[in-house]
Amino acid sequence: MKIKIVFLMFIFSLANISYAGENVKISGRVVDKLTGMPVSNAGILSAYEFLPTDFMTSSDGKFELTLNTDFILKEGPEKGNKNNSGNWNFFKQCYGYTQFELIKNYQENKNGRSAGFHELALLKKIFDDDIIVTGLGVGESSAISIGDFPMQPMASLSIKTKSPFYGVDLLYESKSDSKNAESLMGSGNYSSSYELTDSLPLDHSVFVVFLNENGSEEARSSIYSVPPDAQCKKIILEYDPENNLSEWYVKKDGFIESFLSWLKGLFR
Repeated sequence: MKIKIVFLMFIFSLANISYAGENVKISGRVVDKLTGMPVSNAGILSAYEFLPTDFMTSSDGKFELTLNTDFILKEGPEKGNKNNSGNWNFFKQCYGYTQFELIKNYQENKNGRSAGFHELALLKKIFDDDIIVTGLGVGESSAISIGDFPMQPMASLSIKTKSPFYGVDLLYESKSDSKNAESLMGSGNYSSSYELTDSLPLDHSVFVVFLNENGSEEARSSIYSVPPDAQCKKIILEYDPENNLSEWYVKKDGFIESFLSWLKGLFR
């Protein structure tokens, strides 16, 4: 009887052993999605651990990042907890966020059908593109090159209305499916002016939905094509709800703003 109890305790202890996660080195190059030029000094935002903590892409957009497949949270009320996946977002002023994700035990599906099971999968999530999945087996993931990683250049939006709304929702028309309008960014406060920084994707069609307190659509702007050369600039939308009139235009810079924009361009 004692032998049986000891054996069961041994089996139970084996089932509860916590194995250390695998260190993964991710490398690649961050580039501008429209021009293909390298994006320097892009940072990383994530709730999950990564090294180096002072991460920045190099002058030619290249990077190397070390992660661990324990996917340990480094902030928030669940700090120190392990997860089955983790995600990391590249960011830089005048660009939209772009993300990659690592997931353990990932079932890939395409067109509603199974496309394979991966012990570890890397997902590249690029603005207005299909998710790219790379499957990795155990022991094959110590060093991963994800190649070029495009970031979508952005402009900012300033909205002014003749009467206040409870909120706004900014949407864009997907290039892969022009009938599919996807939400980019929103704001939920009662106001007649809204500022949405780095929110307009260049070379895309966008529109604004004005909301009531229930979150339902109350009015909608006209569709606007964001100029491909408007990066870092501010687009103004003046909306008259009574007559349903929208006026979109690029804000003209004064001398000081033009000089500061030129200086930023030198270090971009």
